[in-house]
Amino acid sequence: MKLSELNTGDVVILSFGGWRGGRSVEKIDRATPTQFIVRGEKYRRETGRKCGDAYSSSISVPKEGEIESIRRANRTAKLAQKIASVDWRGIQLEKLEQVAAILEATTEAKP
Repeated sequence: MKLSELNTGDVVILSFGGWRGGRSVEKIDRATPTQFIVRGEKYRRETGRKCGDAYSSSISVPKEGEIESIRRANRTAKLAQKIASVDWRGIQLEKLEQVAAILEATTEAKP
């Protein structure tokens, strides 16, 4: 499917540039003859580029398997950030040992 064939409610991949670059799975909020509105921002129907953007934000038609891959990567990043922000000193020793065992098993399983 081509970008120009998409309509309101269709799923697209939003790629955003700048210092927080990344990708997310989004739905088209509104479609006009020349633009799409996604998350309140305007994107050109022909190219998928964000209107007036200097950081190369764009939308694209998802390829097979891309939606699940992006959702999985975003969930992994969110969990890693959550784990990184934990104050480990406030957790019981027994719980820390369980976490350490999980991490060791994961590390050992990697080739």
